[in-house]
Amino acid sequence: MTSLYIAADVHGQHEALQRLADRCGPDDHLVMLGDYIKECDLEAGRTCLRLCEKLETDPQVQLIYGNNDLDAPEWYPSRRFLDQPLRTEKRCEIDGLRLLLTHYLGLPWHQFLRGPKLTACLDQLDLSGVDLLCFGHTHRAFWHRTPGGIYCLNPGALQEECYAELEPGRNVRFFKGYTLLREEHFDRLT
Repeated sequence: MTSLYIAADVHGQHEALQRLADRCGPDDHLVMLGDYIKECDLEAGRTCLRLCEKLETDPQVQLIYGNNDLDAPEWYPSRRFLDQPLRTEKRCEIDGLRLLLTHYLGLPWHQFLRGPKLTACLDQLDLSGVDLLCFGHTHRAFWHRTPGGIYCLNPGALQEECYAELEPGRNVRFFKGYTLLREEHFDRLT
């Protein structure tokens, strides 16, 4: 794996999604954590969903859906989205790194996950065999290692051009556009 890019909460900002997809090289992986529509106009949302439909065919892309994606059939540009259940949670492995992808951990979007709130959310999930839990929904970048050694990551909202990148043997980096916001230690990739 060269790089793993992780993003969530696009909310119709298809230009930001396209820029992130273009940033990925042929050996890179892209993880998308839902909420592609709403909080935007209908045409922007549909453009974003058409891009998601295209990205979903790439084996280097893992894509799930969020709460805003599930209850608005009028936004979807093709029947394919409506003719199958939209995945809101997924387990996958990327170059030996075992991920659990989900959009929503059960808290309102604006709440920080700390202490008992975080523990209560994690207790609801089956984290067996997971190295990295990736989630969206809160629109706030988040990085935490549990006492059991599981890393939790929220990349922030791509709607605001925020995303995360993991590189082998390096740290997790949080970006806004091309500006590095912060870097955190991640020893599972070394």
